[in-house]
Amino acid sequence: MQNDLNQLKNPNQANKKKLGIKRIAIFILIGIVALLVFCVLFGFIGNAFEGFSSVTQATQEETVSGTDQTTTPAEASNQTTLPTPEQTLNPSATFSQTLDISELSFQQIIDSHNQLTDAQWNDFTKKIKGSRVRWTGNVDNVNVILGSYSVFVCMGESDCADNVMFNVTQEMGEKLQKQQQITFEGEVGNITNILGITIYLENVNIISQ
Repeated sequence: MQNDLNQLKNPNQANKKKLGIKRIAIFILIGIVALLVFCVLFGFIGNAFEGFSSVTQATQEETVSGTDQTTTPAEASNQTTLPTPEQTLNPSATFSQTLDISELSFQQIIDSHNQLTDAQWNDFTKKIKGSRVRWTGNVDNVNVILGSYSVFVCMGESDCADNVMFNVTQEMGEKLQKQQQITFEGEVGNITNILGITIYLENVNIISQ
């Protein structure tokens, strides 16, 4: 009751107290706003500085890498690839020297076929396959089969039931004549028996014609 009377007597004093409280509240609010603004600005400046630092670092790395890749003339001369020594081939080395010439004759193969059983003959042909032989015979014919020139050579038989066959180039195939005697080398391949023995030779060289 007494306080109320005092407030009625001194209204200015009560107003002053309210104004002081308002000012304090305003100051506190301004401080909070200023603090928020400061935080925002500080964060923005920090991000900007970090971005600038990243760009600077990347530029420095590119500069260093570019410097490392730069080759001086002296270094370039040291890095010159030395020529690889050429491999000299022996001019006398031919295919015929790779395999020794076998003493196996055409007639030995015919005799073996006539004397051996089928089982023994199969084993015999496996053993002689790949042997390099040198034989002489007479040209019976030159056929063109699927673009390949195949020579049939009679080996001493008048009816040419048993023969040798091998492929030659077009130029050679067109030069050979019927009954022409030739000496040739080749590797024994497949052997067939259809109305007579035919021995197929591979990697053939005609020695004389």
